[in-house]
Amino acid sequence: MTPFHSQRGYVARLFESLRLQRGLRPGELAARLGAANPPKVGGLIRCFELGGSISDHWLQMLIAELQPDPAELIRCAELDEAEQRQTWEAWANEPIDPFLTIRYMPAVIGAGEVPRAFCNSRE
Repeated sequence: MTPFHSQRGYVARLFESLRLQRGLRPGELAARLGAANPPKVGGLIRCFELGGSISDHWLQMLIAELQPDPAELIRCAELDEAEQRQTWEAWANEPIDPFLTIRYMPAVIGAGEVPRAFCNSRE
């Protein structure tokens, strides 16, 4: 799992609010989407709303059924992308101490420090 994948996004909140405005439970929405197994697809929808991911197929089906405002959907997607980028950059900018993994022979592995002469600063 990537470090920026676990947060609940603005797009997911938008779809949850649209579903709740219509008074639908996830399984009922899945049945409206024509799912062969509504409880399973309802679970997928709920996982998406809680911060998980969803396939493009089901996302397109949700868009067709719930009909979100296109400008609002774009704004939410941009906010999600900006938040992901900010989280990723914060994680990527954390310094790490380099180390060597040494394989002495099969199934015997050790670790060692990289000599400071070979280390450069990020600047």
